[in-house]
Amino acid sequence: MKSAMMREFLASLAGEPLRCSAWLALIVLATLCAGATRAATASSPPAIPNSRCEGCHDDPALKDAAGHSLNVAATLFATSAHGKLTCVDCHQDAQSVRHPRENLSPVALTTCAGCHQDEIDSFKSSVHGAKDISPATCAGCHGDPHAVLRRQDPNNSMSAINQVRNCGHCHQDMMQGYLSSEHARALFALGLVSAPACTDCHGGGHDIQSPAVAAAGHRYADGGRHEFFGSCPCETGQRVCSDPSAVPAA
Repeated sequence: MKSAMMREFLASLAGEPLRCSAWLALIVLATLCAGATRAATASSPPAIPNSRCEGCHDDPALKDAAGHSLNVAATLFATSAHGKLTCVDCHQDAQSVRHPRENLSPVALTTCAGCHQDEIDSFKSSVHGAKDISPATCAGCHGDPHAVLRRQDPNNSMSAINQVRNCGHCHQDMMQGYLSSEHARALFALGLVSAPACTDCHGGGHDIQSPAVAAAGHRYADGGRHEFFGSCPCETGQRVCSDPSAVPAA
């Protein structure tokens, strides 16, 4: 049947070489495209839908052999800053590793750099990016990447209020001094979210500098570095002071 249809098709083109050539070219092109599509499909496995991962990980009781939680709350992830991503956008080896039989590799800093290259570059040149200095990963400051909030969200871990608690996990002595300062009173007692927090003096966030180079012109109480009392130098128009004598007396 097919042979008869082909003979009829070729007979209809007899005496019209240009039309025949065009038809043959279209047939060849369609064949090549189909082959390329099959090859691409074979070399690039389809992305794993989040629902497949959530089938196991959306479980508060899920833990690894060491007792660490492996739970990823689907509702929190969906409303997080990363909510539009798929799991395999970051856990890229999930498409090749036989998981859960085999463990996935930790998400590398280079994976975060795919979207946050500028932030990673700033981090590497900061005091936190120095060798053997914590935090060594993004999660050290930003918390669980599956629940991290957008920058504008007041509940973000690095908002003016939350960063004081966040930084205080490693810098407890400094935070004790800060909490007795005028800056802390303005921030926590008066609710002035524009009052100086950690990153206002020590850098913009990812490029945190050491105390030796960070702005440090406040009048110190008892020789401390964060227990500022009296009139704030910001009120004099000196947002960053380098000369302690320029700060008004209490």
